[in-house]
Amino acid sequence: MEKSVDKVTEINIKIENVGGDENKHYQFVIDNTKFQKMLFVYNAINDGWSVKKRNDSYIFSKNHEGKKEVFSDSYLLTFMKTNLDMNKLLS
Repeated sequence: MEKSVDKVTEINIKIENVGGDENKHYQFVIDNTKFQKMLFVYNAINDGWSVKKRNDSYIFSKNHEGKKEVFSDSYLLTFMKTNLDMNKLLS
């Protein structure tokens, strides 16, 4: 028997006391896909990667002591999992 899983399609964010003003609040909604992209790029930048966007593609680069490297599938999987880690954002 399969379990029913509810997928989160949007993230609700509320920011209170903006600029120290008790009466100034913002509330907005970000769709899940956009939030995951933001999280991924943020985490990669904090890990020393440079990120450029060309058309609809993101290009990640990092100085590897002047060497160009092609990464294995296992490295790319680790790179993706590491940069989608919400705990890195919260720490």
